[in-house]
Amino acid sequence: MRGFSQNNTVHQSLYWLRYYNQTQLSPKYTLHVEVDERRFFNPDLQSQLFSHAHLHRKILKIFDVGVGFTQANTNSNKNNNLVVPEWRLFQEVSFTQLLVKKIQGQLRYRVEERYIHNNNVLELMEGYNFILRHRFRVQFVLPLKKFKSGRSFILKFSDEIMLNSTANVKAFDQNRIYGGIEWQFSKKWSGELGYLNQYQSAPANDFDRGIIRYTLYHRLSLVKNN
Repeated sequence: MRGFSQNNTVHQSLYWLRYYNQTQLSPKYTLHVEVDERRFFNPDLQSQLFSHAHLHRKILKIFDVGVGFTQANTNSNKNNNLVVPEWRLFQEVSFTQLLVKKIQGQLRYRVEERYIHNNNVLELMEGYNFILRHRFRVQFVLPLKKFKSGRSFILKFSDEIMLNSTANVKAFDQNRIYGGIEWQFSKKWSGELGYLNQYQSAPANDFDRGIIRYTLYHRLSLVKNN
């Protein structure tokens, strides 16, 4: 995808901090709530702030569907005082299957209806711009070590491509390649540290971002004897 772009490429370094809560409401339904703070390394400024809420229903042992809502604020690269709001609705399906030995594979397709506040880079304008985006992710999960205490290390690798299907918008949006290690230090809590390479296409410039991401997972259950 990168070779087809005629834009200049801007290189950036960021770190993302994410809190991810998963609450099992019943044997079939799970509520996911995320807060994602994204910041530049130098200078240490906020790039974006995301909040997500999505409800998932397990259809089969390997098949899951979900619907959700996202609210995001993006700081302008050209005007530090401009914050661009965005609202999203999204739907997704995922398939999870145990592959060779202990490696687990997952395929996820998510479609997003994005409403981005109109702006002229300097200030917000009336109305919203609609973009329909499709996200395709493949992920592999491999348990590395499990201790008697229940603690464990898990290796993760994923690749996700995002494509737009709205007229007058570039078809290629971005590609994300990620690798990380999750440390499950209790039944309810775990931390994950990883590196993400994000290549994103924009009207004026393309962005090649190196990102350090830390996720704090918090898992709860309202199901008895679970």
